[in-house]
Amino acid sequence: MIPEQEETPPVPPAASEPASAPGYLPRLLSAAAYVSLLASDRALERFGLNRNSFGVLERLASEAATEGVLAEATRLAPAAVQRNLADLRSSGYALRGESGTWSVTDAGLRAIECAHLASAEASLDAEDSRELRQALHSLIASLRLEQPDGESRP
Repeated sequence: MIPEQEETPPVPPAASEPASAPGYLPRLLSAAAYVSLLASDRALERFGLNRNSFGVLERLASEAATEGVLAEATRLAPAAVQRNLADLRSSGYALRGESGTWSVTDAGLRAIECAHLASAEASLDAEDSRELRQALHSLIASLRLEQPDGESRP
């Protein structure tokens, strides 16, 4: 009887290709943007928010509004605005007035402030971003990409 061998999971192409492969850098940048987006989403989740509900809440922080105004301002479908407002109300972040106008609560204002701080912690500051851009430019300049005719360029 032949012993079974464990299957090794395939290595994703981006992880195994050399840095000089065509398209490698755009995929790397795309992955970095995705990781940044995930970090931002996690920061919002800590406060029971997502990108859409946070957008609605920030809009309410600027001024009270009706569901229709919020849908137009946030470019969300009216049903999505209603769901987000229900979630915000249940979290204590927004209230609906007698006239049907929604407003942000003190807890909602604190959640916005805390979410901004948490998001800032998860992202690069301006100095880090500048240093990263300089390093990226140096990396690009140091790569010797092959031309289609087989010659390399400086």
